[in-house]
Amino acid sequence: MTTATKIFDAKRDAELVVAGTHFWCQGCFLAKPLSEHSPDPRYCRGCHDFLLEEAELQNTRKSWMPKPAKADKITGAKRGPKHKALPEDLITRWAQEESMGSKAIAARLKTELGITISYKTIQRLLSGERQLPLPM
Repeated sequence: MTTATKIFDAKRDAELVVAGTHFWCQGCFLAKPLSEHSPDPRYCRGCHDFLLEEAELQNTRKSWMPKPAKADKITGAKRGPKHKALPEDLITRWAQEESMGSKAIAARLKTELGITISYKTIQRLLSGERQLPLPM
């Protein structure tokens, strides 16, 4: 007696997704190879094309329909505020030599240099949490 290959195997599919070679298709309910990914990250190309056809036939917009690809998701752009160029050496000097706190530094930057910045950003900068912006 031969053993049939399972089509649905949750353990195998989970291992493939974790390994990074496959993604989970919400239409097929299977792990599919990354090469079959569609512009909508939820579906493989086959499911995506099928659902687009269904949407055109119904002429409606539903949550299950494939989403159009967005430029920021494709390029990996991040949301949130852009990093400002800050006088980091001056901020560090004020914190160390003059024992100024982050709120006092933020106020001084605003009054003396016209730089409006959150005191939380200054705290992150002084603790090393804030990453320097990458050169473009």
